Amino acid sequence: MRSNRTQWFALSAAAVAATIFVTWPRSVLYVGPAWLVEKYLLRQTPLGESEQQVTRWLATRGIDAHVAQADVKAGGDFPPTTVGGTAFIQAPVADYWLPLRTTVEAFYIFNSAGTLADLRVRRTIDAP
Repeated sequence: MRSNRTQWFALSAAAVAATIFVTWPRSVLYVGPAWLVEKYLLRQTPLGESEQQVTRWLATRGIDAHVAQADVKAGGDFPPTTVGGTAFIQAPVADYWLPLRTTVEAFYIFNSAGTLADLRVRRTIDAP
């Protein structure tokens, strides 16, 4: 009897661990706070990556991202950044409706060399 419980517990723990492993990246984007989403995205696309590498990574997630060539001021509100740059990508990384429509956007800021200089995340909620 005891070994059956032990086996059941071991199988349950393995199933939970596998579920977390598979769903973790998506869960972070949907329910994680902005700082955790930024941390996750920075691990996937670290500072110093080229525009091509960032757009390629976003494309593998089904996000069609285009680099906007624009003077980005440090400390500005759009796109949000503390360092500024010469180009940026605004990419919706998650969109869900529980309980209200919520969008999580990532702002990738590139410097004059075309490498990632800053990454910021913004969550917006459509409320009545």
